[in-house]
Amino acid sequence: MVQRSNFEVLVPRCCVLENSTQQQLGLIIMEDLGAEVQPIASDKTLTASELYQIFDAIAQLHAVSLKTNHWKTLKFPKMADICKKRNILKEMLAYVKTPEVMRDEKLAECIHEIDELADDIFDYTKRDDICEFFGIVPVLVHGDLWTANLLWKRKNSVHELTAIIDWQVCHSGCAAEDLTRIMCCSLDAQERRFYWERHIDHYYRLLTDKLGHIPPFTAYQVQNILTFKLFKNI
Repeated sequence: MVQRSNFEVLVPRCCVLENSTQQQLGLIIMEDLGAEVQPIASDKTLTASELYQIFDAIAQLHAVSLKTNHWKTLKFPKMADICKKRNILKEMLAYVKTPEVMRDEKLAECIHEIDELADDIFDYTKRDDICEFFGIVPVLVHGDLWTANLLWKRKNSVHELTAIIDWQVCHSGCAAEDLTRIMCCSLDAQERRFYWERHIDHYYRLLTDKLGHIPPFTAYQVQNILTFKLFKNI
């Protein structure tokens, strides 16, 4: 879709795309961006410059979404179906249940409690209906935007965002989703709590500049969705 429509989005050029009848075994061959292009380690906190480069890319994706309509005819997977089929929360919990973590009694207790309450806490069906619930225009959403899916090139001790990968759960959703996920995954907790409104305002200015006019939703609407219980749990 990106290549056919000449979307100005940071996606590597795809050479081969093949579906598979077997779950999660499709084939994608992309351009080689070079050995110097790598993700930032997931345990590293992003700088303001790095975060705003990501916000710029998100704003570009949203601007393209709002300027065009043909993407709306595509059939995107519903997040509730994906999460139910793969049981993503269980996968996440299994990822953190390392022997080192489980030896810590307090951490182990927290993980067991989350495991028991997961179905009540995480209601993925709301994510599919959240635009309608809040009365906000939908945009294209990456859906899995965290450090492992962001590729950077280091220039003069500065990271330059080069590509965003792993678009397999891209869908029609709300503007707050990718913003929230990347802030939760990549910012120091104190910075996120103190400056999240400022960060959202910065995104909104970027989107306004790329559209050339006021977006069809307000910064307050994005902030309101971000603080909604669903996104506190992402």
